[in-house]
Amino acid sequence: MAHETASEYVDDLPERETGEVEYDETYARVLERNGYRDIEEREFWVEREWTVDGVVGYVFSLSFASPATFDDPEAFETRLRERLRALDPPFAEAVTVEVTSGRV
Repeated sequence: MAHETASEYVDDLPERETGEVEYDETYARVLERNGYRDIEEREFWVEREWTVDGVVGYVFSLSFASPATFDDPEAFETRLRERLRALDPPFAEAVTVEVTSGRV
């Protein structure tokens, strides 16, 4: 919804991406290659609750929606807040957090 709302205010908005990025080398391999040992990979399930303020702040932190992107960032923010409030916040998000760690 944030991307759709931004598209109303920006003519050359980049295509929406999934957020999934594939790398040639795993984080574990990068750590190993750089001298780390006892490398562990773990996943944690986390449920986050987002408020309207939290969503708006997060959206403005994205490169496609930084305030400098808009001729009128206040108008975009107002419209985004209206749309978010219509969805009955707060919003729950269940995500997996992946952690790769090691020791030098």
